[in-house]
Amino acid sequence: MSDEMNDALKSSELQLEFDSRLERLLSTLPDPVLTEVGAGIFGVSVLTSGGHAFGLRSSEIFPAASVIKVPIMLAVLQAVQKGKLNLETRYVLQDDDRVTGSGILFELSSGLNPTLHDLLHLMMVISDNMATNLLIDLLGIDPINEFLEPYSQTRLVGKLQLPEHRRNTLQKQGLRNQTSPQDMAKMLLELTQGQLLNPELTRVALTMLERQQYKHMIARYLPWDGEEVAARVASKSGEIQGTRNDVGLVWLEGSNQPYAIALLSKGVADIREHPENAGMIWGGHISRLVWDLLSEK
Repeated sequence: MSDEMNDALKSSELQLEFDSRLERLLSTLPDPVLTEVGAGIFGVSVLTSGGHAFGLRSSEIFPAASVIKVPIMLAVLQAVQKGKLNLETRYVLQDDDRVTGSGILFELSSGLNPTLHDLLHLMMVISDNMATNLLIDLLGIDPINEFLEPYSQTRLVGKLQLPEHRRNTLQKQGLRNQTSPQDMAKMLLELTQGQLLNPELTRVALTMLERQQYKHMIARYLPWDGEEVAARVASKSGEIQGTRNDVGLVWLEGSNQPYAIALLSKGVADIREHPENAGMIWGGHISRLVWDLLSEK
């Protein structure tokens, strides 16, 4: 049997086992969580370093929320690699740059001059929207979407958390930044395999993903060591009303090659901006299911 046939068979076996375990998991959820989650649609994509894939609605399009910051980071770092941008260049923050939502910059005085590296850290570690929009301005929407061409279901429509009068035409038409589980999982696995950036900038990207402070989905139920997650996780979460997303890389115990996992949702009835949001709980359970499944294989 060829390697391709072996890979296809392995993926098929993983898919069948994933489906079976997911059905059993649904039957064990407490009613409040099940009711809230049941109103929504969830998508999952898992890609292993060995090339095996399984999931749920992996090619369906979902609101990206803040996971769109992953390709923005990668596109910026590719521009750094090409010499178009420099991580040490400083940029002065203006009042006109101010937007609300997640982050800290909008709370601070204008006139600060963070480096490009600082802006990337703020965007990825605490999901700062003001830093994100500055990075979009520096690189441009079109170049970011050019980076996204191999990921056909992912698109940056415009900057984040803009008031109505500052939105672009597409945003005023109701379009939002979008992605799919398989696009995000593919992008992250290609990052860790060195297909997107040189080794130095790959380490920069992975370090920022590992330092993300919001660990309420992928890492939620993974093994813990005291007060810290024992598993190595590099991830980026995102949320808007009705959507709780998390995408990342997870290293099994004793492995130096991660698997990529993307958890996306839409229409979740629980609108609380809280770690106990039903969508986050459900996503955490799916992440642990995948961990257990791949640990046994």
